[in-house]
Amino acid sequence: TGEVLVYGTNDFATSGIEEDDIVTVVGPKTSYNGAPQMKNVTVEKRVPVQDIDLASFRALKDNKEAWYKISGTVVKSSEEGTKFDLEQYGNFALSDGTTEVYVYGVKTGWGGAKGQFGTLGVKEGDNLTIICYKTSYNELVEADGCVYVSHEPAQVQ
Repeated sequence: TGEVLVYGTNDFATSGIEEDDIVTVVGPKTSYNGAPQMKNVTVEKRVPVQDIDLASFRALKDNKEAWYKISGTVVKSSEEGTKFDLEQYGNFALSDGTTEVYVYGVKTGWGGAKGQFGTLGVKEGDNLTIICYKTSYNELVEADGCVYVSHEPAQVQ
């Protein structure tokens, strides 16, 4: 849903924070040269996120506690029992050209709104990055609990 510069944490060395992790911090709002930031914060919660390719994601065991960052081209799923919805919930597949993963709903950001995927402007053919966990439903591999990170519009030819 946004970002803020964090200038220094009181416990960074012991927090285990890595790039792509989702963190909740507590601290004062300050500014530097007119730009908002937080300074001397304390890490309240860390959710580790692992960057993974689609084939490796499909091979994972179902686990609602393990979060992954996946990317691919937004396509209509070729698998049975799937929906294609870019206007409300965000149901579609991500493809890397070889592997496809069905995405079952996307929130607008961490703690963001559900059922408002259309407000993000994602279209079929766009390259999308999300954070999610891996589940299955009736033998269909799913990216679930999904959170929007970013997207790049498809290249017009």
